Amino acid sequence: MPRQRKIMLAGLFAAWTIFAVDADARSHRPSPRHPENRQPPQAQAQRDQQGSDANLRGTEQSPIVVKVLTPPNTETGAAQATKQDEHKASTEGGLIWFNAGLVAVGAFQLCAFVWQGHQLKRSVDILSQSERAQLFVIVLSELNDPRAARSSVTCTFKNYGKTPAIVKEISLRLAFFGQLPA
Repeated sequence: MPRQRKIMLAGLFAAWTIFAVDADARSHRPSPRHPENRQPPQAQAQRDQQGSDANLRGTEQSPIVVKVLTPPNTETGAAQATKQDEHKASTEGGLIWFNAGLVAVGAFQLCAFVWQGHQLKRSVDILSQSERAQLFVIVLSELNDPRAARSSVTCTFKNYGKTPAIVKEISLRLAFFGQLPA
């Protein structure tokens, strides 16, 4: 990893750590055990009274849920609402066709990717076949001595492929016939 990138990551980590510690420190309220946080009894009584006001939530004086009443529709309000509904319907129709187009493009891309993957596999298979080793046996000399019932053949292997080949086994079978079989 390059030195500049390490320095940048270390700086980002340090900034994140400072932010996390600062946010954690701000979220905690001061503990009442510490002497610097103690308030005089009068201030504490005021705070208790405010706390009791907060406990009035959910009553008639301070309800939790506020009921919002809609005004009765007038002619102009009804016409405006109808116009908004028509505009919303035309906009939604356009969005539906746009999303259908996106789905069609996505389906076309999926088909194209599958076809490209198939073509890539074919080209890799053809390349691996053309790159393999292609060995040919070349006979350099033959010696037949019928009186001694001996024959010798000198040959070599030539690799015309692009990858090296290893010959693991050679097998030879000689058969002597007085006449060639028909």
